[in-house]
Amino acid sequence: MKSPHDIKRAQREITAALGEDVIEDLKREKRWLDWTAVVVTWVTFGVLIGFLGTLPFLSAWWLVCFVLQSFVILSFAYQMHDIWVHRKVGGRAFSRWMGLVSGLVAFTLAARYTRLHPDHHRYIGTDEDEEYKLDLDTRLRRWLFMTPVGYLLTFRGHLRKERDPKYPAPECAFEKRPLNPRQLRMHKTEKRAMRYMWGGIAVLAFFFPRFVALGYLLPLAVMLPVSNAVRIILEHAETNPANDFHCATYYRTGPVTRPLFFWGAGDCHLVHHIFPEIPWYNLGKACDVMRPFLVDKGCRERRSIPKLLYGYFIKGEPYRELWSV
Repeated sequence: MKSPHDIKRAQREITAALGEDVIEDLKREKRWLDWTAVVVTWVTFGVLIGFLGTLPFLSAWWLVCFVLQSFVILSFAYQMHDIWVHRKVGGRAFSRWMGLVSGLVAFTLAARYTRLHPDHHRYIGTDEDEEYKLDLDTRLRRWLFMTPVGYLLTFRGHLRKERDPKYPAPECAFEKRPLNPRQLRMHKTEKRAMRYMWGGIAVLAFFFPRFVALGYLLPLAVMLPVSNAVRIILEHAETNPANDFHCATYYRTGPVTRPLFFWGAGDCHLVHHIFPEIPWYNLGKACDVMRPFLVDKGCRERRSIPKLLYGYFIKGEPYRELWSV
């Protein structure tokens, strides 16, 4: 099933309007920013573990750190997506290993994601889209997804919606694809690495139970599903199949939401769909430069997260169709 969005056409028209030099400048990589982001994320992750393990439980500052830690964990997944999967910083072999590590921290299987994610860009807005988000088509599934149990059930495919038999769940078709030797090795390595990681966490929990439980496991289990659900709304809750440019939720991100979602949600994600080569640190500038053009092309800009949350969770608006909110 072909995507209703002609991404190549969108690329051509935006490039013609802004100029090839502008687009090439936006695609230019600054590797020192990638490495800085990686280091800062790991340091912040460790510092927040320290705060959550020492601050009074459920105090105001503890709650702030608790929420922030879920977004830091989410940042590992964003870095896996942009730095290691799309742009393969450091080379293919190195990025595979770094993606594996980042994915494990964020409770994401990087090897599987690496194989599956190209389908998302290829089939945006169709039932062959690789994203599990297509299954979040009822209020019950959406509310469950914000709980630890529902989060796991969704990723394991147990909450899968009914589909046309001709277009089965893309994960099913994905699993039937034969693995080449390298992919098979990476999948086996990832499974072993996950067992080792959880074994290591169990050992650390024996010696530092408060830090491990409150600093990592509790944010991972309780707050990450909520943060991830908001991410999905800001990325994929709304598109217009009749508009090649409106291929993601066109929420206007700012100085808080951009770093909170690692420059990957809302308008940043829409621009990423059109120009996946633009690195995360140029997406803010790209959004600002392209905004007049995209608005002129009919992309409906959203500025209220509460309205999007209301439409998604309370009104139960259909996936990709929040026009009445």
